[in-house]
Parts: sequence; structure tokens; C-alpha cells
Amino acid sequence: MKKTLLSSVVLGVISFNAQAANIKIIKQSENDPFDKPIIIAEGYDPLNQNGLTEHLANYASTINSITASGRDVVLVDFDDGGASVQTNADELKTVITAVNGLKVGNHPNAVIGVSMGGLISRMALKQMENANQDHQTSLYISYDSPHRGANIPKEVYSNIEQYYSYFNLFGSKPLESVAPDLINVRKAFRSSAAKQMLIWGANALSFYKELESLGYPNDLTRVAVTNGSNLGSTYGHNSNFNTLDYKVELLQLKTYRHGITYKNLAKTVCKFPCDKLKNTYYDNAPGSFLIQDGESVARTYYDGILSADSGSRFDVDIYSFIDTHSSFVPTLSALDIRNFDITTPVTSALWQRHSPFDKVYFSAYGNNLRHDSINTSAIFSALAQYHNNFNSIPNRTHKKVPLADVNDLSIEWISGGNNILTWKPVPGATHYQIFSEESFSANYQAPIKTVTPINNSVDVITNIIVGKTKKVAVRACNDEVCSYGADITAKFHNSNFHAF
Repeated sequence: MKKTLLSSVVLGVISFNAQAANIKIIKQSENDPFDKPIIIAEGYDPLNQNGLTEHLANYASTINSITASGRDVVLVDFDDGGASVQTNADELKTVITAVNGLKVGNHPNAVIGVSMGGLISRMALKQMENANQDHQTSLYISYDSPHRGANIPKEVYSNIEQYYSYFNLFGSKPLESVAPDLINVRKAFRSSAAKQMLIWGANALSFYKELESLGYPNDLTRVAVTNGSNLGSTYGHNSNFNTLDYKVELLQLKTYRHGITYKNLAKTVCKFPCDKLKNTYYDNAPGSFLIQDGESVARTYYDGILSADSGSRFDVDIYSFIDTHSSFVPTLSALDIRNFDITTPVTSALWQRHSPFDKVYFSAYGNNLRHDSINTSAIFSALAQYHNNFNSIPNRTHKKVPLADVNDLSIEWISGGNNILTWKPVPGATHYQIFSEESFSANYQAPIKTVTPINNSVDVITNIIVGKTKKVAVRACNDEVCSYGADITAKFHNSNFHAF
């Protein structure tokens, strides 16, 4: 078990079922009271390489600014930084409760969640509210957190898995001994948290549906900081940008050609929250980029296969390699803006109306920055404004509730090519757009029918006559936006095409 520390004094052990969190409280001086806590929850750390010592170094400037203002810093290092968000949210709830029992006076807390820590903090604070537990928190800061998913090019993971299988069959040494970085990246991809947060992760769909259903803590001010550009600027890749092209020759018996391409994932492996109605191109979207050991993710893989090549019985030949970054946490994901194309520029009017956050800070207005960059001035500005002796909850009546996807879409053939199309009503929708496969293949610009239900509290039903088209899609709309929508393959009995 890890210990809970106050300055250099051991206070005891906080147990969390099967887990534990290492906590260090930092004050301006030894004699100052512990009365104005700023809880900083660590981000994604699947290999548990960053402990309190590393956090102290990484957040040094931020910690100094906070403590100089008379506030106290509570660093939280989770026992397993790659565990599920739900697991570490349970740990954080225990930490918040412990902090409230230790602090002097009634000054509210602030909770800062860095990267994945922003999702953990959001879930912990909201669950405490739902359970009528007083979190005594006036400010929640989400720092470059993937509220709508994080992105790493899927082909990086696919190549790692393929290369790993080659090595198991033909390698003369364990891959761990010749390419430890490659093994570490593979372990990171396979962690519980990665499967939840990556847009193509195995558990992404269920996790983000749970998170969306849970919502946000209400009894505090919500602030988001993003390290992505607000101008819709991108990384300059085309939709089939080939960053690495190589081949593997297996014992002179067989040759495989491989590569890593930045491309559209929306209609292939992207599970959530990709817009199935658009050619969403996440790799090129504005957003922070991920650094792995000082280089891009593609560079880490490139270096890894070259290292492994020297200890194996097969040859790797590189045809081309262009080291360049791709979007990791898109700007719209960090601000949790739904129903808009991922490349949409973020104006003040857009985030004020469509982001659930009460205040937004951009680390660099026209640039995409490293995901691990910390904008101390943004954090301190939020603290100065919202971390006071009282808890003033902002008015959010101007916020537009995002439209959920159409669910339970089904189609049933009845006779003569007529079909009954049904789906569950979407709260806030004023009308629904229906598309044939031909029309949604054309980027969903022209719905073939628009339905305005008389009573939105019941299933929407409409007769549809179809023929050659194989799929039908439906999305919910209001006066400003449409949902991501859903499509379904129909069983057609009429070979002739008909309009509605």
C-alpha cells in the first residue's frame, strides 16, 4: 500500500478496496494551515512510470504559482494509472473525502484533472453529487481531457500486434530484450483505460455512453483547458498520408509489406464518438499531439522495429518514413462539443452555447501543442476567479443540450416494397432526416425525406419505399445541429428503385 503524506509527515494509509493512491500535500510553508486544497489528479500512466517525484517535477511551475497564492496542492498518484476510469474515480472519491476531513475551515476545494484525470474527476464529482455526498468543491478543471475520445492512428497498434506475432514465431530473442519501447507501447494500448478512451478502443462505445449518461457535476464551476488549436488548423496530412512504408522478410521465406497511414477512421474502425455521417478525419483534426519518449508515436514504432531487427532472424527494409504528428486529443473532444464536425473552428459563441464548460482556455490559439504541456497561467486564472470562499454556480440556461444519436433504428418490410422504419425519439429533436445509402455516401448533404413528428414522446414511424438502396440512415436535428445519426441495412424485397 502507498502512504498518504502531509509535507514530510506520514499521516497514515488510505485504503481503497484493492487499490491505493499515493497522495502528497504541498503547502507554502510548514507552519501554514491546510485550508485551501487544490487536488491534482494524474493522467494516463499505464506503466506506472510517473510517481510523486515525477509529478512534482512536471508540475513544478504550476505548484509554485498555486502555493505562492496561499493555496495548498494535493498531488494524487493512482496505484494503477492504466486502470479503468471507473476504478480510479472510486479512488478519487475516497481522496476527496479524506481531504475534506483533513482541511481546516470551510474553504471549498478545486479539483484539476490532467488528461485522463479530467474524466476521472468528472465521474468522481458527479457520482458524489448523485449520492448526496458533499464534495466541498467549487471548481473543476479538465485539462486537455478526452471527453469525446482520444485518437492514435489505428494502424500503429495494428502494426505493433503484427510485428509482435512475427517475433514470437521467428525472433531469436524475446522482443522485450531488443525493443522494450515497442513492448511498452503495446502494453499501453492494451490497458483498460486505453480500451475506453481511444476512439477505436474495444470498450469505447460502452464507456462513453456511460459517461454521457452520467453527465457533469453541477454544483461547481466547470473549466476546460485544451492544448489544441481553436482555429480548425490541422496537421497538413491528406486522407491517405503514408508516414511509414516498410517490408518484413521472414527467414527469406516470405515477405510482408506494411505501413502506417493517416486516414479516415469514421466508417471503419472508429466506434465512438466518430460522426458516421461524415468523412471524419481524426488524424488530421486540430488537437494536441502525443509525445512518446520525445518523439511522435510513429517515430517510436519506427525506432522499435529497427531495434528489433538487429536481434531477430528476419530483415526489415524501410522504403520511406516521414516523422510527423497526428491529433491525439481533438480540440472538440477536450471541450466536449458534440454534433459538429471534428475540424470545426471553435468560436466563443460556439463553446459558450455547445460546450458543457462554463469557461474555456486555449493554450495556443492558432497552434496545436504537446498534450503534456501545462498552461499554468490558464489554471491560475481559473483559480483566481472561481476558487474563493464561496461557491457560485454559473447559470447554464443558455447552453444547448447536445442531441443524442438515434437509437433502436429498425426497418421491417411489409409489402410491395413498403417498409416501416422505427426508432426511439431523441430528446430535443424537432425533426429527423432520412437518407438512402446513395445520399449518405455523398456526405449526407441531401436527405431524401424529413420527418417532423407530431408527438415526440412515442416511436417515430414512417412508410418508406425502397429498392436498390441497401442501407437507410436517420439522424435527429434541431434548429442548429444534427446528431451523428445511425444507419441500418434493410432487407429489401423490391428490385426497382422508388422514391418516397
